[in-house]
Amino acid sequence: MVHISQSYSRKFSTTFGNTIEAIGNSEKILRETRMPAVAIRYGSTEDLITDSQMLLKVLTEAISSWFSEPFE
Repeated sequence: MVHISQSYSRKFSTTFGNTIEAIGNSEKILRETRMPAVAIRYGSTEDLITDSQMLLKVLTEAISSWFSEPFE
């Protein structure tokens, strides 16, 4: 089973050519609801604004890919 953060990390690396580390973390509220979530830290505000459309595309692809994986 692929976690959504791993899917995002792979899509990000393919698109931007940089690798990012996916760190698993169980927040209490998320453990109780079993809701997937990804927190992203991304450089400066200027970089975030410049790359926002591509980041959205990568996140959308990662979510679509994650939903297509069978649940275990």
